[in-house]
Amino acid sequence: MSEKMYLNILKGAILTSFVFLFFVFSPFLFPFITSKQIFFNIFIEVLLLFWLIFIYKYPKYRPQKSFLTWGIVAYFISIVLSLVISVDFNLSFWGDTERMLGFFHLFHFLLFYFIIISVFRSRKDYNLLFYGIILSSIIIAVIGFIKGDMNSTIGNRAYVAAIMLFGIFLEAFFFFKEKNWWKKIIFIPAFIISIIGLFKSDISGSQAGLIAGIFISILILIVVSKNKKTKIIGLSVLLFLVTALILLFIFRSHPVFNNTYLGKAVRDFSTENATLNTRLISYRAAGRYLVDNPIVMIFGVGHGNYATIFDKYFDPKFYDYDRVSTYFDRAHCTIIDVITTTGIIGLLSYLSIFFFIFYNLIKSYLANKKNNEEGLNRNELAIFSGLIVAYFVQNLAVFDSFATYLYFMMILGFVYFIGFNNKSEIESSESKNSSKLLAYIIIPVSLVFSIAGMVNNINSAKMVKEVIDAYSFSYSQGLVKGIEKYEVVFKKYHTGLERDARESYINLILESSDQISQYTNKQEIEKILSLGVEVAEANEKYNPNDNLILTRLAKMYNLMGSFYFNQKDTEQGNYYSNMAFNTLDRAINVSPRRIPIYLTKAGLLMNFGNTEEAIETIEYAKSLNSNISESYCQLANVYFVIKNDDKFLSELDSCGKKGGFSLMNWESFFNSVESYYYNNKDYEHLIKFYELLLSSQIPDDNKVSILSALATVYFENGNYEKAKETALKISEINSTYKSDVDNFLKTIEEAENKK
Repeated sequence: MSEKMYLNILKGAILTSFVFLFFVFSPFLFPFITSKQIFFNIFIEVLLLFWLIFIYKYPKYRPQKSFLTWGIVAYFISIVLSLVISVDFNLSFWGDTERMLGFFHLFHFLLFYFIIISVFRSRKDYNLLFYGIILSSIIIAVIGFIKGDMNSTIGNRAYVAAIMLFGIFLEAFFFFKEKNWWKKIIFIPAFIISIIGLFKSDISGSQAGLIAGIFISILILIVVSKNKKTKIIGLSVLLFLVTALILLFIFRSHPVFNNTYLGKAVRDFSTENATLNTRLISYRAAGRYLVDNPIVMIFGVGHGNYATIFDKYFDPKFYDYDRVSTYFDRAHCTIIDVITTTGIIGLLSYLSIFFFIFYNLIKSYLANKKNNEEGLNRNELAIFSGLIVAYFVQNLAVFDSFATYLYFMMILGFVYFIGFNNKSEIESSESKNSSKLLAYIIIPVSLVFSIAGMVNNINSAKMVKEVIDAYSFSYSQGLVKGIEKYEVVFKKYHTGLERDARESYINLILESSDQISQYTNKQEIEKILSLGVEVAEANEKYNPNDNLILTRLAKMYNLMGSFYFNQKDTEQGNYYSNMAFNTLDRAINVSPRRIPIYLTKAGLLMNFGNTEEAIETIEYAKSLNSNISESYCQLANVYFVIKNDDKFLSELDSCGKKGGFSLMNWESFFNSVESYYYNNKDYEHLIKFYELLLSSQIPDDNKVSILSALATVYFENGNYEKAKETALKISEINSTYKSDVDNFLKTIEEAENKK
């Protein structure tokens, strides 16, 4: 095969890589992630062998020594070093299907970079890549507009916003590069689409990145320009932008900004922003961990294991801002992620990449001044510097994804290219030693890697599909039949990504616990629960100190224990219940300030009749954050069970005022309390119960039911005035009940006349 044919195939393959951004296979587990990464991996594994044969036959295309490349390789080496001491090697090396950011997957991007720098060796080549970035980013934005969902084909608005940043700066690059206005005009609508896409994505970090990037671009133009007029214009624009930003922040509360993207964007940069506050809590947790564990600063806790740190120093104030996404597997700040998981070695190597990027940019600009046509002019220096700063700043509030890695590796390839002064410098001279290294070590090892990698990735693709099939089948055909499909998946696939397949089954069991308890075939129940315990224990082996894994394992033990108690098997019941308690205590030790763990433990204690300890446990949970309604609701339930009416109503009142009623099984709760007081003729507490519910934020339909019941109680107890007053409130809420209310009022009037 000729040199030209090799080059065309490799260049075409790299340009084809944009198509993976649009892969979303709904039958896959975490389809926005797995659909892209798995098939990209296979793509690179095939391309790798082809590329190695190419550079073996044509040595001049082998990657040349470059500070930038050494910086990138050093960062990957730091990740490898962190694997040695990782608290969860599986997570560090393989990652999980939700992120797919383990070393194995990232390594494919490193190979992607090496292929790019080998075959893309001219401005024309890189312009094609930049056109690809612009076109793909526009399509992603337009799909988001059409769908009315800026997650688009990427699955996360934060990632889409980052994609828009690349598009914005590259569109500006071509706008200033092109000399013909008809060519310039092409990039104006593209630029507008990208700007709209960025703001509709509504990610503050990316907006901050854009502002920082523009600021740096203008500043560089001012510094490098020799034209006094250009400097004055640049300073004026910069002053205008700074002034405008200051004024926007000062007057951001003005009504004119209500219901506008600009108003929301500016207002999001405040201490009232929930997302910002959760990020700050995460950063403080990282800081405390590093101070208390300085040795971690050397190698980190292992790539991808930030959750260990976040759990240890979790601040319950987090619940004031977010009650759902309380598990951070990433710091949502790349710098903090890197230093905590790969240590100071990782941080220095990561920062070196950006140092050498600017080194190459400046070097290329200086070469351009010496009439090197491949060097950067001042506009290009400013724009690419702005792009790198924008990317770096936005990553201070988020982390990389498939799309940003894909784009960034292309940009790194360009920066590598401009770091050489001429074509002869970038071309490698043939070396017998390097050829032998390629022939006898690198190519054979790569062959093994590619074959093993392809087999693994193909099996991963099958696994993530079959897991979803098993999950859906379990819901449509029942757990008894669904378990068979899950068993096949667990026995058949060993890809390194099994943890999420197991989590799928565990979640299914926990969601279906009420349904399982209604099964009549005890052997089927035991089989279902036993598999749940088995896979939960398998996940625990990855990291015995993972709070989320331990909490789910404890819940599985509890279900198993309850099953055996129902079967009158006290020995097995006690065994699994004790395992549940021990596992929960371990989870608490790992993350001592997570409220739900204490509430789960209190529930177990109540099952064993340890009421006082259950109350103490819930009270401690309340002390961690007094704004959490769940603690009050559960404590109210405890007091109801032990028939402490006054405390029950007091805690229930707090539960309602803090919005806890929306979390309760309303009908079951209401009926059980109402029946208890009514049957015991405890009308005093029943009336207090009704009045308490009415004073809380509950739906109008529920209020009507309560008012109706309360009016009836008043009537039965001879308090006719209160009965009338209460009944009339029903009509005020819903006029359709007017005839019923009128009939009830007539009944009261008749009773009064008889009296």
